[in-house]
Amino acid sequence: MFKINEIQEDALKEAINISIGQAAASLNKMIKEEISLSVPSLKFTNEKEALSILKLEPEKELAYVSQKFIGKYLQTEAMLLFTEKDSLELVKLFIGDHIKVEEMSSLGQEAISEIGNIILNACIASLANILKDEISGTIPEFYSCKGENLFKAKEKEIIKQKILIIFIDFKIEIKKIQGYVILVLDLDSLGSFLDRLIKNLT
Repeated sequence: MFKINEIQEDALKEAINISIGQAAASLNKMIKEEISLSVPSLKFTNEKEALSILKLEPEKELAYVSQKFIGKYLQTEAMLLFTEKDSLELVKLFIGDHIKVEEMSSLGQEAISEIGNIILNACIASLANILKDEISGTIPEFYSCKGENLFKAKEKEIIKQKILIIFIDFKIEIKKIQGYVILVLDLDSLGSFLDRLIKNLT
């Protein structure tokens, strides 16, 4: 199995800290609220184990946005994940408390998808800048499910092999909203990605 050394891990965390900081700044401009970020957590796992790593209850309703990004040095699936409760609070913060309940479903999905698009693209754009790489992305896709069904909406795409998943949780303090940014990096491309990061950060 591919293992990363201390230098590689430090470079990866530094790059992710920079990129998620850019993403938080983009969201901060939109909602004008303080956002705090955790230190990135790196786990070798597979997608099916992600729920236990995130310590989310199987019965908890989740909402998340997913996008794939492909470049010469970086191939990743990026996700922005919330509990359903926190996603609704974020929607209210984003488009206002005046929204009617019957409008929440469609407008909420659109709002979360747009928020995900902004955060994930800001994050990946920052990484692309560090890598000096041209990266293209798919359109954001919205998913809603119970925790136990996380990733099952994309059953055919579940990666069976071990992969490196990077978790960053961020909080919007005034509303006690907590979300997770997840970057799934395939081991096949991890070596060249890390070599490029180290070269460009030193």
